[in-house]
Amino acid sequence: MRIAENTLVTLHYKLSDSEGNVLDSSQAEGPLVYHQGSGELFAALENQLQGHVAGDVFTVTLSPEEAHGPVHQELLQKVPRYAFTDQGLSIGSRFKAKGADGEEQIITVREIHQNDVIVDANHPLAGKTLVFEIAVVSVTELEP
Repeated sequence: MRIAENTLVTLHYKLSDSEGNVLDSSQAEGPLVYHQGSGELFAALENQLQGHVAGDVFTVTLSPEEAHGPVHQELLQKVPRYAFTDQGLSIGSRFKAKGADGEEQIITVREIHQNDVIVDANHPLAGKTLVFEIAVVSVTELEP
């Protein structure tokens, strides 16, 4: 059976950036199972999966626009250093914060200066080209 709308797909994947750094993999947690056409995956990735069958092994490359989007400079902010405790404050550290709309978001520390800290509310993978190595395990038709 081919991957199409209303199929349940089981696959293994390895996700890397364009430099070959592995970002995620299904190897440790077991295969990913998703419903094709449900919007669980990036639309561009679902489009590339369409038509494949169990046993297919292939690579899909998504541009930043097809994945987490470009880096938005307005999501970089300077925050006074005193707003942070020194414990755990390092470049790359992440924490939850409430945005202007009251929604929780993940903030990443980009720079630490004597009097301020530059934080980034962009998705950690914003601006990155993503490369998925896919191995389709099974495709099953879902009941309507």
